[in-house]
Amino acid sequence: MAPAAPTQHSGRMTIPARAFLSGLELSRILYEEAVRPILEAEFPDAPYSKWLGSAFARLPGADDLLPWLRGAVTAGDYATRERHLCDAYERVAEAQNRTGLTEEVDPTRRPYHSRPFQVLHAERFAQALARTVTDPDLRDLPLTGSVDQWADSTDFLGRPGPVRAAVDGLAE
Repeated sequence: MAPAAPTQHSGRMTIPARAFLSGLELSRILYEEAVRPILEAEFPDAPYSKWLGSAFARLPGADDLLPWLRGAVTAGDYATRERHLCDAYERVAEAQNRTGLTEEVDPTRRPYHSRPFQVLHAERFAQALARTVTDPDLRDLPLTGSVDQWADSTDFLGRPGPVRAAVDGLAE
């Protein structure tokens, strides 16, 4: 399974406060930011988005992530949730390194600046991938990630015209 490319600033992926979330909200965020991009890459012709809901468990490598994702969603305290999230992020980072697309990037968690939280700092992977781009037009584009990494409105995402205008605006 190929991980989704993180954005330059890791978007919401580095927000350590997500370890304070529990249950359904954390499940939704994990699906939107980690699982759905992988599924969309593996199953580009999926008949509809709800079909992807059960597809993740069938992907190669999912067995390695599911225990950590389940642990994060069911954890009863912040420290356990953070540990499981970081374990999952590290597995995805290791998968990214195995693709051979870039030089190896240290896949281990690290402090979130001077705060007492552990994160992956996924922007390091985006930067490593960006350094491999040879086309000058592509290389000069901003590292914004996919639209649904920064837009959270199904009404907006379902309208190709406004989505294209927003993406074009970022590239100016």
